[in-house]
Amino acid sequence: MQRIRKDSILQAVGASACALGLTLAIYLSGTGLGGALLRLQKNYRIDRFNQAIAGQDAVIRLAAGEELHTVTTQYLTALMDAVIRFEFFPRKEDAEIFLAILSSLPVKVTIDGFEFSGRNLVIHCQCSYEPPLNQFLKNLEDVPLFQDVSLESYQKKDGVYIGTLTCIAA
Repeated sequence: MQRIRKDSILQAVGASACALGLTLAIYLSGTGLGGALLRLQKNYRIDRFNQAIAGQDAVIRLAAGEELHTVTTQYLTALMDAVIRFEFFPRKEDAEIFLAILSSLPVKVTIDGFEFSGRNLVIHCQCSYEPPLNQFLKNLEDVPLFQDVSLESYQKKDGVYIGTLTCIAA
Protein backbone atom coordinates (compact mmCIF):
# COMPACT_ATOMS: atom_id res chain seq x y z
CA MET A 1 0.00 0.00 0.00
CA GLN A 2 1.25 3.42 -0.93
CA ARG A 3 1.50 6.11 1.57
CA ILE A 4 -0.08 9.45 0.60
CA ARG A 5 2.17 12.38 1.06
CA LYS A 6 0.97 15.60 2.64
CA ASP A 7 2.26 17.77 -0.16
CA SER A 8 0.29 15.78 -2.79
CA ILE A 9 -2.93 16.27 -0.77
CA LEU A 10 -2.21 19.98 -0.47
CA GLN A 11 -1.55 20.19 -4.22
CA ALA A 12 -4.85 18.41 -4.99
CA VAL A 13 -6.80 20.67 -2.61
CA GLY A 14 -5.06 23.76 -3.98
CA ALA A 15 -5.77 22.76 -7.58
CA SER A 16 -9.43 22.05 -6.75
CA ALA A 17 -9.78 25.39 -4.94
CA CYS A 18 -8.14 27.19 -7.84
CA ALA A 19 -10.44 25.48 -10.36
CA LEU A 20 -13.49 26.27 -8.21
CA GLY A 21 -12.42 29.91 -7.86
CA LEU A 22 -11.80 30.25 -11.58
CA THR A 23 -15.16 28.63 -12.43
CA LEU A 24 -16.95 30.95 -10.01
CA ALA A 25 -15.20 34.00 -11.44
CA ILE A 26 -16.12 33.04 -15.01
CA TYR A 27 -19.73 32.37 -13.99
CA LEU A 28 -20.10 35.68 -12.15
CA SER A 29 -18.51 37.72 -14.94
CA GLY A 30 -20.67 35.94 -17.56
CA THR A 31 -23.83 36.52 -15.53
CA GLY A 32 -22.94 40.17 -15.01
CA LEU A 33 -22.15 40.67 -18.69
CA GLY A 34 -25.37 38.91 -19.75
CA GLY A 35 -27.44 41.06 -17.39
CA ALA A 36 -25.78 44.22 -18.66
CA LEU A 37 -26.47 43.23 -22.29
CA LEU A 38 -30.13 42.51 -21.52
CA ARG A 39 -30.51 45.89 -19.79
CA LEU A 40 -28.83 47.61 -22.73
CA GLN A 41 -31.14 45.90 -25.23
CA LYS A 42 -34.24 46.70 -23.13
CA ASN A 43 -33.23 50.38 -22.88
CA TYR A 44 -32.59 50.47 -26.63
CA ARG A 45 -36.06 49.09 -27.35
CA ILE A 46 -37.68 51.55 -24.94
CA ASP A 47 -35.82 54.41 -26.68
CA ARG A 48 -37.02 53.15 -30.08
CA PHE A 49 -40.57 52.98 -28.71
CA ASN A 50 -40.34 56.54 -27.39
CA GLN A 51 -38.98 57.75 -30.74
CA ALA A 52 -41.81 56.06 -32.64
CA ILE A 53 -44.47 57.55 -30.37
CA ALA A 54 -42.90 61.02 -30.20
CA GLY A 55 -43.95 61.93 -33.73
CA GLN A 56 -47.54 60.82 -33.37
CA ASP A 57 -49.29 64.12 -32.57
CA ALA A 58 -52.68 62.79 -33.66
CA VAL A 59 -52.55 60.05 -31.04
CA ILE A 60 -51.60 62.55 -28.36
CA ARG A 61 -54.47 64.87 -29.30
CA LEU A 62 -56.91 61.95 -29.25
CA ALA A 63 -55.61 60.86 -25.87
CA ALA A 64 -56.40 64.29 -24.48
CA GLY A 65 -60.14 63.57 -24.73
CA GLU A 66 -61.27 62.06 -21.42
CA GLU A 67 -63.46 59.48 -23.13
CA LEU A 68 -60.56 58.06 -25.16
CA HIS A 69 -57.91 58.42 -22.49
CA THR A 70 -58.47 54.92 -21.06
CA VAL A 71 -58.46 53.23 -24.46
CA THR A 72 -55.32 55.09 -25.49
CA THR A 73 -53.57 54.16 -22.25
CA GLN A 74 -54.53 50.49 -22.70
CA TYR A 75 -53.22 50.41 -26.26
CA LEU A 76 -49.94 52.14 -25.44
CA THR A 77 -49.46 49.92 -22.39
CA ALA A 78 -49.97 46.77 -24.47
CA LEU A 79 -47.66 48.13 -27.17
CA MET A 80 -44.92 49.01 -24.71
CA ASP A 81 -45.35 45.67 -22.97
CA ALA A 82 -44.78 43.84 -26.26
CA VAL A 83 -41.72 45.97 -27.03
CA ILE A 84 -40.23 45.31 -23.59
CA ARG A 85 -40.87 41.55 -24.02
CA PHE A 86 -38.75 41.83 -27.22
CA GLU A 87 -41.66 40.80 -29.47
CA PHE A 88 -41.05 43.59 -32.01
CA PHE A 89 -39.72 47.07 -32.62
CA PRO A 90 -42.30 49.86 -32.72
CA ARG A 91 -43.20 51.08 -36.19
CA LYS A 92 -44.95 54.09 -37.68
CA GLU A 93 -47.89 51.76 -38.45
CA ASP A 94 -48.59 51.26 -34.72
CA ALA A 95 -50.17 54.70 -34.50
CA GLU A 96 -52.01 54.10 -37.80
CA ILE A 97 -53.40 50.83 -36.42
CA PHE A 98 -54.62 52.58 -33.30
CA LEU A 99 -56.31 55.33 -35.30
CA ALA A 100 -57.91 52.71 -37.59
CA ILE A 101 -59.28 50.88 -34.52
CA LEU A 102 -60.72 54.11 -33.13
CA SER A 103 -62.33 55.04 -36.43
CA SER A 104 -63.76 51.50 -36.78
CA LEU A 105 -65.20 51.42 -33.28
CA PRO A 106 -69.03 51.52 -33.18
CA VAL A 107 -70.53 53.89 -30.60
CA LYS A 108 -71.99 51.15 -28.38
CA VAL A 109 -68.81 49.04 -28.15
CA THR A 110 -66.47 49.52 -25.18
CA ILE A 111 -62.85 48.39 -25.42
CA ASP A 112 -61.63 46.60 -22.31
CA GLY A 113 -58.03 45.97 -23.34
CA PHE A 114 -55.44 45.05 -25.94
CA GLU A 115 -52.83 42.29 -26.21
CA PHE A 116 -50.05 41.90 -28.73
CA SER A 117 -48.72 38.52 -29.78
CA GLY A 118 -45.88 39.40 -32.06
CA ARG A 119 -47.41 41.75 -34.63
CA ASN A 120 -50.91 40.30 -34.16
CA LEU A 121 -53.35 42.21 -31.97
CA VAL A 122 -56.16 40.96 -29.74
CA ILE A 123 -58.86 43.45 -28.77
CA HIS A 124 -61.08 42.69 -25.78
CA CYS A 125 -64.40 44.53 -25.88
CA GLN A 126 -68.01 44.43 -24.76
CA CYS A 127 -71.42 45.68 -25.79
CA SER A 128 -75.00 45.51 -24.53
CA TYR A 129 -76.08 43.64 -27.68
CA GLU A 130 -74.31 41.68 -30.42
CA PRO A 131 -74.81 43.59 -33.73
CA PRO A 132 -72.30 46.37 -32.87
CA LEU A 133 -69.63 43.70 -32.21
CA ASN A 134 -70.29 42.24 -35.66
CA GLN A 135 -70.11 45.76 -37.13
CA PHE A 136 -66.76 46.30 -35.39
CA LEU A 137 -65.55 43.05 -37.00
CA LYS A 138 -66.70 44.18 -40.45
CA ASN A 139 -65.09 47.60 -40.00
CA LEU A 140 -61.75 46.06 -38.95
CA GLU A 141 -61.84 43.66 -41.91
CA ASP A 142 -61.71 46.75 -44.14
CA VAL A 143 -58.50 47.99 -42.50
CA PRO A 144 -55.63 47.21 -44.93
CA LEU A 145 -53.15 46.88 -42.04
CA PHE A 146 -54.86 43.62 -41.08
CA GLN A 147 -54.63 40.48 -43.19
CA ASP A 148 -57.45 38.74 -41.29
CA VAL A 149 -59.80 39.58 -38.40
CA SER A 150 -61.90 37.14 -36.39
CA LEU A 151 -64.44 37.57 -33.60
CA GLU A 152 -65.30 35.27 -30.71
CA SER A 153 -68.17 36.44 -28.54
CA TYR A 154 -70.48 35.19 -25.82
CA GLN A 155 -73.26 36.59 -23.70
CA LYS A 156 -72.87 36.84 -19.94
CA LYS A 157 -75.76 36.20 -17.55
CA ASP A 158 -76.31 39.95 -17.14
CA GLY A 159 -76.95 40.21 -20.91
CA VAL A 160 -73.66 41.90 -21.82
CA TYR A 161 -71.85 40.53 -24.86
CA ILE A 162 -68.11 39.96 -24.44
CA GLY A 163 -66.05 40.00 -27.63
CA THR A 164 -62.49 39.07 -28.49
CA LEU A 165 -61.28 40.27 -31.86
CA THR A 166 -58.05 38.80 -33.20
CA CYS A 167 -56.39 40.95 -35.85
CA ILE A 168 -53.65 39.26 -37.91
CA ALA A 169 -51.11 41.79 -39.14
CA ALA A 170 -50.67 42.23 -42.88
